[in-house]
This record gives sequence, C-alpha cells and structure tokens, in this order.
Amino acid sequence: MRFTPGNNSTHMKRVLLVCNMVSLIFLSSLLENKTYAAENTDTKNSSGVTLKVNVEKQEVTLQSIRDFRLDLKRIRQAAQDIFDEVTRQPISFQAVPNVVGTVVIDLPVSIKEVGLLEPRHDWIMNGVNKMGPTIELLKKDAESIGKREARPDFSKKTDEELEKLTGNWIAQVNEMHEQYKKLLPLVKTNPYNNTAIAARSRSIFLGAKALEKTRSRAEKLVRKEIKKQRKLEKKSRS
Repeated sequence: MRFTPGNNSTHMKRVLLVCNMVSLIFLSSLLENKTYAAENTDTKNSSGVTLKVNVEKQEVTLQSIRDFRLDLKRIRQAAQDIFDEVTRQPISFQAVPNVVGTVVIDLPVSIKEVGLLEPRHDWIMNGVNKMGPTIELLKKDAESIGKREARPDFSKKTDEELEKLTGNWIAQVNEMHEQYKKLLPLVKTNPYNNTAIAARSRSIFLGAKALEKTRSRAEKLVRKEIKKQRKLEKKSRS
C-alpha cells in the first residue's frame, strides 16, 4: 500500500488516540485501586475506633463491679461489729492454790462463759449508723450495674452470663435492707434483746457474703471479655 503525506498524518492521529485511551484506562484503574485501598484503610480505622470505645466502656463497667466489692466489705464489717458487741460474754475464773514459799497464789486453770453482757449503746449505734447509708449506696450501685440498656456491648454468651449473675442483685440488696429495717427497732429498746439483734446482723452479713460470691464471678467474666476485645482491637489496627 502506498502512503501519502495525508494518509500518514491520519495514521499518526489514530495511533495517538489509541495511546491516549490506553493511558486513560490505566489512570482510571490506578485511581480505583487507590480509592479501594483508602476505603479499606478507613474501614479498618473505623472498626478499630469502635472496638476501642467499647473496650473503654467495658472497663467502666468493670470498675463499677470492683467498687461494689468495697460496699459489701463495709456492710459485712458493720454487721460483724454489731454481732460481736451483742455476743460479748463475761468470764469467771476457777483457780487452784499454788504455794510459792509462804505466799499462796491463785492461778486460773479454766475460763467459764456465763450469759451475755449488756451491749454498749455507743458501739451498737456506731455499727448501725454505718450500715444504713452504705446499704442505700449499695442499692444505687446495684441498680446502675443491672441496667442492661446502659451496659456496653459484650459477646452474646458473656452478656447472658452477666445477666444471670447480676439480675438478682437488687433483690438481694433489698432483702438486706429489710433485715436492716427490722434491726432498727431492736436497738431502740432497753434492755437490748441480744439474741434478736445478733440474728438480724448475722442475716445481713450472710447476705453480703453471698452477694460477694456472684460479684467476684461477674468481675472475672468481664475481665475475660475485655482481654478478648483488646486482642481484636489490636488486630484491627495491624
């Protein structure tokens, strides 16, 4: 085929057009890849931020459960103080003579418990006055921890187990409060009914002790969940 100057010019234009089209396709593909990479990065970052925020919320819940332990400890101590005060017992000594030279020394050989001493009013009221406000605070903390809608996201299994552990905390605290209300009139009578006061304070002590067992299990459960979430959060950032 014979090319004229005009035909040669047309051919060059076609070649340039094809080159331009190839360049545009290449650039378009490059931009799409960059956009996809950027979207992936944004998704990873977003996922990492979400996990981090949730872990922080879980740590707040864990701290609340740990603080609950202090409330229970104070109630048990107050109940123990009252119980100890109303179960104080006098002692009497039975002795045998022991001769040292010309001096006779009576040495106690056994201790016999006789009845119960009259409780000291100030010490009784010291325990009662500590117990009442602490139970009220404990009730508020139990209500706060037990609110499922305010709870951070946990795995389904953890959420269900946590609900089982904390679901009856409010009822248990209310029972302690009922025992406390029954205790109040007993400490206003004179003379004190030692046995009745001891029974009420013991019930409150045992209630707080039982609640501490489920609280401890709840703390371990949340700690385990946070550990898992931290691993996921770290993995999402890598």
